[in-house]
Amino acid sequence: MAMRFTGRFDGIAIAGRAKDDRARFLTLAIFLSLCFGLSACQLRLPEVTLAPTTDGSTRGPVPTELEGTATISVSVPSGTPQQARQIDLEPADLRGTIIHFWYPWTGATGQVIRSLVDEFNLKNEWGIVVVPVAQGGLDGLDARLTAARKTGDTPDVVVGYLHQLLAWDQAQPLVDLRAYREDSLWGYTPEKQADFTPVFDEQDVVAGRRLGMPLQRSAQVLYYNNAWAQALGFSVPPLTPDRFRQQVCEAAWANRNDDSLDNDGTGGWIVSTNYATALSWIYSFGGEVAGSPDSAQEPYRFNSPQADEAFAFLRDLYDTNCAWLSEDPYPEAEFASRLGLVSTGSVMDIPYQAQAFERAGNRDQWSVIPYPSSRQAPAIDGYGASLAVLPASPQEQLAAWELIRWLLEPRNHARFVEASGSFPIRASELAYLEKYQERYPQWGQALALIPSTRSEPPIVSWGLVRWALSDAFTQLFRSYFSIDQIQTLLSYLDRTANDLQVGPEKSGVFDTPTPTPLLTGTPTRTPIPSLTVSPTRTSPPTPVITQSP
Repeated sequence: MAMRFTGRFDGIAIAGRAKDDRARFLTLAIFLSLCFGLSACQLRLPEVTLAPTTDGSTRGPVPTELEGTATISVSVPSGTPQQARQIDLEPADLRGTIIHFWYPWTGATGQVIRSLVDEFNLKNEWGIVVVPVAQGGLDGLDARLTAARKTGDTPDVVVGYLHQLLAWDQAQPLVDLRAYREDSLWGYTPEKQADFTPVFDEQDVVAGRRLGMPLQRSAQVLYYNNAWAQALGFSVPPLTPDRFRQQVCEAAWANRNDDSLDNDGTGGWIVSTNYATALSWIYSFGGEVAGSPDSAQEPYRFNSPQADEAFAFLRDLYDTNCAWLSEDPYPEAEFASRLGLVSTGSVMDIPYQAQAFERAGNRDQWSVIPYPSSRQAPAIDGYGASLAVLPASPQEQLAAWELIRWLLEPRNHARFVEASGSFPIRASELAYLEKYQERYPQWGQALALIPSTRSEPPIVSWGLVRWALSDAFTQLFRSYFSIDQIQTLLSYLDRTANDLQVGPEKSGVFDTPTPTPLLTGTPTRTPIPSLTVSPTRTSPPTPVITQSP
């Protein structure tokens, strides 16, 4: 199958996909059921030289204490048991081992990955040879891995999101990396384990097994125009729903009452309907989307008072013209032109937004803020790709682990962060990212939001359910939708999500739905979203990759 990959890639915006006919048909059937409840709707279906340590093993640079405006705290757990040998191999056993590494990135990020692998091949003391293969996107990698399982010609190290790792683990158990991470010779000391950011480090641990190690992490955040807010009379960002409403409504009023007619209907929050935005709003209102952990058939629960409150708040903003939908899925130009006081984007979108301000000639100061919360618990949805190891010989598995260690060395991973715009994984990386933080201060502000990061459900079906959430969130802002239909929408979303979990054979998803009275209004036809990707960005900015000291 021909694959195409261009533009940015962070799990919310991915270019390139492989269509799965069964998944497409299943999701279409489910949303046909959904839209009988909303029957008028139209579907929108640099380099590190290994140095000996005191225990005789070879390791990278020791994490250093960090200074600067943004920090990530490191705490060494007390009472940590003494590490023991868990991997029964010696350095000589790795001599000449050849492994294959599949990764999804092309462009600048792919170039950095390839460069790091080349350096590993030249410098590792065991003579390990890594064969890197860029697969042009996570969907392409997933499809090729499925095909490779049939022939037995699978790679040793792969990159995927947690729901993908869980699916791969179901097909053939992945290597539990706990033993490697905690081994006294091949693993990390307790101090170095504590160097990893906990919220990211713990995402790959499911049911006591470590399925992967975090490589790329991002989050969906809010962009806020501080300069315009101050001109409107607001001195601090809106961190509660009431203050958020006050500020975006004031901005909308200002645009509606100025001398220009072109900006009427703009000025408030520029609506984003992707699933990470919806999830962040639900989390900030105190909601959860994962149901009972004991229920394998109904693991999702979107229909909650908190989700209802969040959706009602947002629909009311829309109904009062304090929020508006842009035709551009990436409204950076609109935000840079004061057509929105608040917009939405990922941490990895920050360079794009900065370039939009430069193109507009706008010197407004803007910042990154979390989603507002009345419970003093602002939240952002965090997501990203991890490194996993497929079963192989003991030597190949250990060689794969050593590649992972190399890629996650602070100096090396900092180069990956500069190319991709993602979060650092380890606190000690910030020592190598000072220039990047100076160029993109909003990225530095986003670091302060890491403790507010909430993880996505660790469920295989989340790969499909997230798009059901996105579609339901899109319906929330349709002209024919009304605020009193929110509970019905959330109920259908629960059914859809849990049907996707158990599959069409058991869910009754193909049963004939019971029609409900037609809603008023004629909807505007909108594109049907893919199951796996969001719109493609074809001209990404050229990232600056600086040489580390």
